[in-house]
Amino acid sequence: MYRKIFVVGHRGVPSLAPENTLPSFIKAVELGVDFIELDVHFTRDKRIIVMHDPSVNRTTNGSGRISELNFEEIRRLDAGGWYSDEYRGVRVPEFEEVLNTVAGKIGLIIHIKEEGLEKPVVDLLEKYNVVNSSIILSYPWNIIKRVRELNPYITTIADLPNPTVEELFKAISFYANIASIHKDKLNKNFVRLCHSRGVLVNTWTINTISDIEKAIKCEVDFITSDFPHNILKSIS
Repeated sequence: MYRKIFVVGHRGVPSLAPENTLPSFIKAVELGVDFIELDVHFTRDKRIIVMHDPSVNRTTNGSGRISELNFEEIRRLDAGGWYSDEYRGVRVPEFEEVLNTVAGKIGLIIHIKEEGLEKPVVDLLEKYNVVNSSIILSYPWNIIKRVRELNPYITTIADLPNPTVEELFKAISFYANIASIHKDKLNKNFVRLCHSRGVLVNTWTINTISDIEKAIKCEVDFITSDFPHNILKSIS
């Protein structure tokens, strides 16, 4: 019987466009990826932007912590020139801008990086009517618990840095629907334990043929990759 494996673009398609930018997310939609994973932070003036790191240093031509910069300061930065000349001038997207662009076209896995973002993120998911196609990922798990308290219909992922029976049961007590396990700690018996408890499994970051083979052998439900287009070809 065919078992669906969902393919997740890690920050979009970072092998083809700069991570966590609109061009990267649009490419994921065009390629037919099931979900994009993206990261959200508050700026100093409480706008929600999409970026992985707590600072702008690595993926823009600026410097400083996101929490200490206003949105307009971040918006002026170049978030694509570091990647290639083709993407020079690409801007750091606001979370609502991403929703405006891809809502309803692809599933979203939103990694909430700090407490306090739960309600504004949930409010936006409700506003754009994408609760059923969105998943909230976080560690610490009190963030996903808070999200489920705000809207019990939102699916949640608990990052599981230490995949043990005790940690799995604890994650379940925080209302986790999915466990996210790093590829180096992936184990078929543990995946089957998760399934026996009604918990699906994501693994990351799956970028090589051997990674893909291991993920499939371990019976995971989601594969997160920097090369989601290659994963799609491998499992089709």
